[in-house]
Amino acid sequence: MSITSDEVNFLVYRYLQENGIFLTDITNAPCFGSLAVKFVGFSHSAFTFAYESLIFKSSVAQTTIPPGALITFLQKGLEYIAIEEHINEVSLILYSFPFVLCLKSLFRCIGWFCPRI
Repeated sequence: MSITSDEVNFLVYRYLQENGIFLTDITNAPCFGSLAVKFVGFSHSAFTFAYESLIFKSSVAQTTIPPGALITFLQKGLEYIAIEEHINEVSLILYSFPFVLCLKSLFRCIGWFCPRI
């Protein structure tokens, strides 16, 4: 499985479109009873990034992706790295013993922790 630079650029573009900050305006609110809240996204940054990276000229621009796809993709990658490190630690400890041990009796894995029993 691989990902192209056009796909990464499209994910970054969508992230810039979807995210931003909420600004509250309390200057016109009488006695601060009601706050005017408006969403200010990164629309200019998204436009500039799309223009510079030419993503609208690629075939990726016509695809539909769910909201928050870049964050989900990054979270899954970090989880994969953590699982890979965990497996490497467990296999290093198991192969350092001169005799075969049962994995269940040596470790009890809970979440991201693998404490010794």
